[in-house]
Amino acid sequence: MRLLDYLPTPFPERMDALAVLADKVGSSAAYLNLVTLGHKTPSHKLARLISAATGGAVGLSDLRPDIWPALAKSAKRKKAA
Repeated sequence: MRLLDYLPTPFPERMDALAVLADKVGSSAAYLNLVTLGHKTPSHKLARLISAATGGAVGLSDLRPDIWPALAKSAKRKKAA
């Protein structure tokens, strides 16, 4: 699941949720918003932290398909089945 899909839709609620997530992962809500919108790419470490903080709902391959492409391909195969 994409980070944008994981978060609440209305902007104020999304920023509140990003502030909570930012505290968990040691980042800022503003930076995570840029990641959410696709303007920034999280480091591999931050991607792992985000995935863990969301209980795996936001997958590593969703955040960094360039690093974890096998996970992205595996997820696509499962959806097709």
